[in-house]
Amino acid sequence: MTNVAPEHLENHGSFEKYLRAKLDLFWRLPQEGVAIINRDDTLGIRFSASTAAHKIFYQKEGIKLNDHFLPVKEVNVGPGGIEFEVNGQTVSSKLLGEFNFYNILAAFAFGLSQHFALGKIAQAIVQVSAIPGRMEFVQREPFAVVVDYAHTPDSLRKVYTFLRLREPVTYREQK
Repeated sequence: MTNVAPEHLENHGSFEKYLRAKLDLFWRLPQEGVAIINRDDTLGIRFSASTAAHKIFYQKEGIKLNDHFLPVKEVNVGPGGIEFEVNGQTVSSKLLGEFNFYNILAAFAFGLSQHFALGKIAQAIVQVSAIPGRMEFVQREPFAVVVDYAHTPDSLRKVYTFLRLREPVTYREQK
């Protein structure tokens, strides 16, 4: 569960019905399954409560796997990409935007759930240089042309916020 925003309402009729359709995926998870949940999303608690599967949580501050907390530090999300450390392992990505930072954390959580080493996960992430249709720069000069499939108010707001960004957004360890 990365996040839940009001979308596809034309198919569901209301946000609550859309949310229930997403929660249904978690209700169906077998007990031996894995649920990876964004703890920074306010609805994460509902997804956590909706399954008996093994839960792994991620958030800007770190990844909680079993009884271990792997801290995320020195996060920089900027026009050149994303960089951070997870449990001391440096991670770099050419992907753009805070939403991709969260997607990378979810990918890390999944990789860890499958017992991949931190270094191997970081190596795989650096290999992903672009996702077609997601913050895809068609040209940068003399003006930028960007393709992104954002279509909801929330996703458009995130894209526009990122495109206005001139300096990296940095998250430091909270004390």
